[in-house]
Amino acid sequence: MKKLMTIILALLSMAATACADNDKIISQEELPAAAKEFIAEHFAQNKIIAVKLDNDLFSKDYEVLFEDRTTIKFDKDGKWTEIECKMSSVPDKAVPVRILEYVMKNYPDALIKQIDRDRKGYDVELSNKIELEFNKKFELRKIDL
Repeated sequence: MKKLMTIILALLSMAATACADNDKIISQEELPAAAKEFIAEHFAQNKIIAVKLDNDLFSKDYEVLFEDRTTIKFDKDGKWTEIECKMSSVPDKAVPVRILEYVMKNYPDALIKQIDRDRKGYDVELSNKIELEFNKKFELRKIDL
């Protein structure tokens, strides 16, 4: 049984390694429709310089890089998972309303520089280096100063 498990783990490891380099540059037109709509709604004024498809063994996602060094990551369905703005802030309309309201009320001088979304909720990084963690119900769970 141990030998079989070792063989299975070795095969999985080789498959993962073989798929690890499956990043490729694609055209903007190859993005999922939801991603294209999100970009058109929130980042229409930004010029896209590269779109990368990361096609791993167990997942598929996209990364869009803009001329101003903003990056947006999308899942296989075109839903954003991360927005990072190096030279500006995340557009207010792209941030969930309750998170935006919390930041505006408690940190009125700070800008949202990055927001990540996953199954557990949202992570937000502010221009003053404070990091906020919200659950899926937009309740604040953690503050890192």
